[in-house]
Amino acid sequence: MDTEAKVDFLWLFDGDSTNPENIIGKFSGSELPPSITSRTNFVTVWFVTDNKNTAKGWKLHFQAK
Repeated sequence: MDTEAKVDFLWLFDGDSTNPENIIGKFSGSELPPSITSRTNFVTVWFVTDNKNTAKGWKLHFQAK
């Protein structure tokens, strides 16, 4: 995780909707987020950024159980 803190955001939503009640994670900066589990087996990933600064970005590791 290498994004511009408080500017670039990675949002994770449980299900196929970006409704606020479905948020299961919101991350920004360089701190690694914790493991997250979806209740619905479907996660919407939304990355919000600008074009002012660049860094390595982020990587997502997915594991099905």
